[in-house]
Amino acid sequence: MPISLKIQDVQEWGVLHTRSRFEKSIESKLQSKDIPVFLPTLTNRRVYGNRIRESALPLFPGYLFYDAERASRIDILQTDGVVQMIRSKSPRRLRAEVLNLYQALQRDPVSWREINFKVVGAPVEVIGGPLKGIDGEFIRLASRDHLIIRISILGRSVETLIDQAHVRPLS
Repeated sequence: MPISLKIQDVQEWGVLHTRSRFEKSIESKLQSKDIPVFLPTLTNRRVYGNRIRESALPLFPGYLFYDAERASRIDILQTDGVVQMIRSKSPRRLRAEVLNLYQALQRDPVSWREINFKVVGAPVEVIGGPLKGIDGEFIRLASRDHLIIRISILGRSVETLIDQAHVRPLS
């Protein structure tokens, strides 16, 4: 985030539903208005012959997070590409989920992918490896261990592989 406010400083996040492929444009416009935003992205790597092209693609296409306390409704709705403002009924939960996702992507920006698992895993805390301190759900599928982070307001999740020895059940 180019503005001085950090993700950790935002107390109440909201979600913007955007027109298709408008996420980065809206992120830029809101940042120019000094409104903190978080657009989780993943690096997409494509090989064209002997060249490699990397691009940052939105992790949750059509959505980005914004500081709901600092942004006025007018500022948001006057931004081209915004379809809908979504306020959380549980701002503490959304804040915790966004911060958890942000930290996970900072520590391991490559291995995450969006998933649509409806299966609920066991709540865990990561106690070892680069994701130490991250909370999520542990699921074992097809003899592989997965860590899942959910964003409940979107009904979406991301997952990565993890060693079971690196997680501890949460009570």
